[in-house]
Amino acid sequence: MRLSCITEDAQIEMWSDENYDSDYDPWVAADQAEKCAALSGIRISRNKNLTFLALNDRQEVVGATWGAVVQDSDMDGDFYDFDVAVHPDHRNAAIGIKLIEANISYARQEDVVGILSHVVNPKLVRV
Repeated sequence: MRLSCITEDAQIEMWSDENYDSDYDPWVAADQAEKCAALSGIRISRNKNLTFLALNDRQEVVGATWGAVVQDSDMDGDFYDFDVAVHPDHRNAAIGIKLIEANISYARQEDVVGILSHVVNPKLVRV
């Protein structure tokens, strides 16, 4: 699946280690994504994989998401669980919202009954 959208400040792309047709090195991008998470104080669960990147016009990662399909023992079925991290210098843009929207679109294509979200940013609770 190739999902891409443009925000004012970034392009959102699905991450793949086989993304050879892109303008960025996927492994360098993965390292940059982890730095965004560290700067944001977000700890990514081990069961989650890098899913989407927000890239600026210099192909630098300014935000990213990690996700996994998980089974909830209290519910009947699988859920999509994801984390979002946006570099502190880019938080006033719509990057976080676009990353969330990309994950919701992705989750709708998976065979899941819902989405799990643990929001640490009070401004995003309503989203």
